[in-house]
Amino acid sequence: MVAGSENGEVRELVLRYIAALDNRDFDAWLALYGENGYYAVLRRVELDAGNNLLLVGEDMKRLRGRVEAGVVRDLRRTVHTVGWVRMQGADLANAAFTLWIDGTPAYAGEYRFVLEMTPNGLRIARCTAIIDNEMIRQPIFLPI
Repeated sequence: MVAGSENGEVRELVLRYIAALDNRDFDAWLALYGENGYYAVLRRVELDAGNNLLLVGEDMKRLRGRVEAGVVRDLRRTVHTVGWVRMQGADLANAAFTLWIDGTPAYAGEYRFVLEMTPNGLRIARCTAIIDNEMIRQPIFLPI
């Protein structure tokens, strides 16, 4: 496990992750990442087929740019629900999610987190949002 972390601490990190997104507090959301954090989105069908086709794949610099552009372009309201959260190894965690946009279910899938302990506490080194949807019907301006 990541030094000093427990499943409760990981669950709290995931809840802060989705609360920041739903409250449009993107500074708080970005602060959950380590300085070399990476964010990716792909469809499960691509993952299962072994394809390296990302819908989004961004380091922190590009992710900050996505957020800056997205807050102006995308005014839709989001609500996330989280199912299970579990540790998958020393520094790996998974969480099931559903994303509602303006009251309509838009995406469902799984977050896969690579975690790291920093001087500022537990942070996300990498988050991959794996979408179970066959079709992408909603634009992805802001992080999922």
